[in-house]
Amino acid sequence: MKVIYNSRMHSAENISLNPENRAFCYGDGLFETIVTGTQRINLLDFHMSRLKLGCSKLGMSFPDFNSAKLRAMIDQLSAENSLSKEVRCRLQVWRNPGGKYTPRTNEVSYLISAEEHNGPFYGSIAQIGISQTSRVVKSEISFAKTMSAMPYILAGIEKENTKFEDLIILSAEGHLAESISANLFWIKDGIFFTPSLETGCIDGVMRKYLLQELESAHIEYQEVLHTPDQLRTADSLFLTNVTGVVWVKSYRERNYESPVELINAVLKQPLPL
Repeated sequence: MKVIYNSRMHSAENISLNPENRAFCYGDGLFETIVTGTQRINLLDFHMSRLKLGCSKLGMSFPDFNSAKLRAMIDQLSAENSLSKEVRCRLQVWRNPGGKYTPRTNEVSYLISAEEHNGPFYGSIAQIGISQTSRVVKSEISFAKTMSAMPYILAGIEKENTKFEDLIILSAEGHLAESISANLFWIKDGIFFTPSLETGCIDGVMRKYLLQELESAHIEYQEVLHTPDQLRTADSLFLTNVTGVVWVKSYRERNYESPVELINAVLKQPLPL
């Protein structure tokens, strides 16, 4: 497999780990997962915006590319790896070695890898539960995807020992925040609800895009601090991330309607149901 490391193409097996790599030692870095293809929505500018803000919050320099160059590198990787369908890329950015908790430089390195992505834009799961092991906490960097993902790892391990296909992670205060790898939405009486960023949830690119489209369509939505009890009366419950939308069919004794037709009607680029 080919990867791009600091703008140059390499074989993945030739990329070595510096023992002083700050992502490895301290989690001092960020990442973006980018999905492209004919059955996807182009969210590249949303990824770039979040990454720039994340780098600024961490006091790191921004890598030497813009949206057009990043798009070109993804296309180049797709060709080099013979990826002919939808492509899932992982862009990782980390601070260069030097220092311990206090870094000695703000310069960065980056790595882009790619693989085929075959999942549908719209999916579904039968049941979701609440994580008993993990909470998320609001911070200056909680909106971004950092290389320190322990709450999600713990929740993922917990999920494997349950009957659920995903788990909702609450905030430190007990409010609905997000799931293991997606933002959370529910619909009640035609109004869309999603947890506020004040919960510490990630500011997901699909979340941001959907809120933008709801506003453009003059459909009411609210970013809220709500407890899980709110889900007992919701009409629909769904998850969003860069790969698409997942309809959650049930939570506890509550069964939910599919939100897919409602969502597809909102999107400027409707996708096959």
